[in-house]
Amino acid sequence: MTPLSLRPVLGLLGGLSGVCVIVHLLATPQTYYNFLIWNLFLAWLPFLFSTAALALNGRRRLGPAGLFALGILGVAWLLLLPNSPYVLTDLIHLTVRRELYTEAGRLVLTYWTDFLLIFTFAWTGIILGILSLYQFQYIIFTRTNMAVSWLFAALASLLSGYGILLGREYRLNSWDVLGKPSAVLDIVRDTLEPSSIIVCLFFGTVLLMMYATVHTLLGLAARDSRSWPY
Repeated sequence: MTPLSLRPVLGLLGGLSGVCVIVHLLATPQTYYNFLIWNLFLAWLPFLFSTAALALNGRRRLGPAGLFALGILGVAWLLLLPNSPYVLTDLIHLTVRRELYTEAGRLVLTYWTDFLLIFTFAWTGIILGILSLYQFQYIIFTRTNMAVSWLFAALASLLSGYGILLGREYRLNSWDVLGKPSAVLDIVRDTLEPSSIIVCLFFGTVLLMMYATVHTLLGLAARDSRSWPY
């Protein structure tokens, strides 16, 4: 594996995020979807943490303090990671507000503009999550091997699927682990039943397949440029 070139990545993601916010503020008079801006901000957090961890990992020598800091960044990153793909579930609001999108039994134009608005936010969040996971997989790869790094990526994807369930159905936030630990434990116990497990596995598997697809495309691009022995 090879680390990503952050300058163009940050430029593209920053530009896409800016377009999302500007289009929402200027092209849509409604305020119902203002929460998308907050969700997009949360989607950036795991990428920022993984970028910091990647920079720390790039130092030649990491003493105990450095490894401890890397571990703290890793735990914080894992707690925040579900926020990136979570934006995709905001598409549910199109169903919640379906009465406003139909006229004489047909979808009105507003439905499609709102769909594209949410999808653009969701796409940005998904890409942020994928690139963030790529960075941490690279960190694991540099300290172990490819097999362990892929096991890590699979586990992180499954945990993200579980985090999406906790956020969407139980309205938990990443920081509730610190602020409301007892409430989080109670909810975790409630989710230990077949239907919740199936939903988590489904979300996690879809996220992993998305990640593997982008990872493969990055590998093919690197192979074509002869810069990455994939």
